[in-house]
Amino acid sequence: MKVAVINGSPKLDKGNTSLILNPFLKGLESSGCEINNIEVVKRKISPCNGDFICCTKTPGKCFKNDDMSQILPILEDSDLWVISTPLYCDGVTAYTKIVLDRIVPLLSPLFELRDGHCRHPWRNKEKQKGNVILVSSCGHWELDNFDPIIQHIKAFSLNAGKKFAGSLLRPHASVLKQMRNDENAADIFDAAYKAGIEFCNTGDISGDLCNTVSRELVSQDIYINSANSFFEQLSL
Repeated sequence: MKVAVINGSPKLDKGNTSLILNPFLKGLESSGCEINNIEVVKRKISPCNGDFICCTKTPGKCFKNDDMSQILPILEDSDLWVISTPLYCDGVTAYTKIVLDRIVPLLSPLFELRDGHCRHPWRNKEKQKGNVILVSSCGHWELDNFDPIIQHIKAFSLNAGKKFAGSLLRPHASVLKQMRNDENAADIFDAAYKAGIEFCNTGDISGDLCNTVSRELVSQDIYINSANSFFEQLSL
């Protein structure tokens, strides 16, 4: 299985999302998956202009000569897209969104009806397959903060002709970062690793593993007090 990671974290391995992403990718790799980790912050990618030149004048090719010309073939040939992004203002980061917007050259401008809904098919229909998994972290305590981003990636997957195969979510992620060498958090990293193995072998991630990755680490009151103290110290 070929895996393309749209890594939209501005901090990459120094960020909280990597705490879940990295063991998940190791699990995939240990089961024989080929990983292409696209670290978007290191790439030169311009925003989409929405003028559809890639659909009309130069079909399948964007007129912008930037790093998306290297990324699009990777995405087209991959069986799984892992969208890895911290939660920013209830959505994906700008680094993530700029890649999602620029996949238009992979699609045909001509609509088709899919389950009674207008969709753009892939230009190369043989490549219209595969799955999307969301890996995300946030600084808020509650798990439901991820609801908007899940709905976005589900809609994106549907429009891209792919199956949304699940999500690995880490709320109050800064606590996990503080506990990364703590035995009491080892089950979270182990669950992320096992999720990679399980998906590669079965095409699915069990609810138990997802729940472990997202499990509560501290109470809401303790987290709020600790976070507020941290920000007050920064303001001094």
